[in-house]
Amino acid sequence: MHELTQLIKKDMLPALGVTEPGAIAFCVAKARTYLGGELKHLNVAMNSGMYKNAFTCGIPNSNEVGNVFSAALGFVAGNASKGLEALGGVTPEDNVTAARYVEEGKVTVELRNGRPSIIPAGAGARNTGINRELTEKAAPSKAAPSKGFWLF
Repeated sequence: MHELTQLIKKDMLPALGVTEPGAIAFCVAKARTYLGGELKHLNVAMNSGMYKNAFTCGIPNSNEVGNVFSAALGFVAGNASKGLEALGGVTPEDNVTAARYVEEGKVTVELRNGRPSIIPAGAGARNTGINRELTEKAAPSKAAPSKGFWLF
């Protein structure tokens, strides 16, 4: 029984709100740590389970819902060091900036199946040609997909 307890303690992590929007925001916030400059475009690729589970979920510290806004807010204000609690410090001003990015079409999501072992799969690009560099820094053992990169 001790081994099972240890496994559960190791596997369970605190989350702020519903797990999927937090995972998307964390993924994007982590990607942002590898980049610099202005946002040109952010594409988040995810499997159907992640897409479905975050599609209509509320986002912590926001009145918005869904995948796209979770990604935008993760980019604007996500704190990657907080894991699934990445959106804990979001302000009203951050929501305004994230909404602007969504309205301008700078943030998109993509449904990508066929990689069931990869859960929140994706992140984005701010500058042309950055995907290969991101892939090498974030997951050097994984093959680079056509858009974005895999964090897992």
